[in-house]
Amino acid sequence: MTERTINAERVEQLIDVFGSFDENVKKIEQAFGVHITNRNTELKVTAEDEEAVDAGARAIEALLSLAAKGEEIDDQKVRYLIDLVRAGKEEQVTKMAKDVVCVTAKGRPVIIYEIRGKILLVLRLYSFSS
Repeated sequence: MTERTINAERVEQLIDVFGSFDENVKKIEQAFGVHITNRNTELKVTAEDEEAVDAGARAIEALLSLAAKGEEIDDQKVRYLIDLVRAGKEEQVTKMAKDVVCVTAKGRPVIIYEIRGKILLVLRLYSFSS
């Protein structure tokens, strides 16, 4: 049994990471075949497979970084983050912050801009997954 411990800065971040009824963590557990437990600000990711533990821990760390920036963590971000971790590109999670309102099914971010008092939604031509 392999185990990895992750420490969060604040309990409030864990509330965002876990989501309603722990739905975000359950998705990560199912996606990577790990078990995640917490006590205060400490999270433990356990599984038989070391690679699964590593992937699950990277996903949790990425969610914690989003929570630390004050980002709302929703179902779409969790699913997209799981895909990024599987592709080994979880460092791109920082691109999801603040200016990205959503990500299309093809992985392209939709950005919000304000120009002269008018709000524009712009589809970027690159994708996070490429």
